Amino acid sequence: QEPIKQVQSDWDQSRLDSWWQAYIKVNQTFSQVLAQLVSGGDAVWVHDYHLALLPRMLREIRKETDVVTDAKKAPLSSIDESAAEEGATDLVRPVRMVFFIHVPFPTSQVFRELEHGE
Repeated sequence: QEPIKQVQSDWDQSRLDSWWQAYIKVNQTFSQVLAQLVSGGDAVWVHDYHLALLPRMLREIRKETDVVTDAKKAPLSSIDESAAEEGATDLVRPVRMVFFIHVPFPTSQVFRELEHGE
């Protein structure tokens, strides 16, 4: 099998760093405000790429990083039984999130060309 070739871009995107930081800040601001408004079990519907970072940021703020989403394994809950035994009191029930993009999403090739893409 032929090895995958790395695509190099000579497009200098350093001028976009301030835009990227602003994008992150907007998503952080929305996440912080939303975290104060939602309760466990609420549905959060995120529209479009403008807030693409919001779901993860909201989960981090609400400490929902270990949510079990497979209903066969456990009910919709982020409660860690070992943490409960240790007396933790800040256990949260996760919010349900929907992410909807209104436009066709670019291929992975487009993202590989971007400076902050992987």
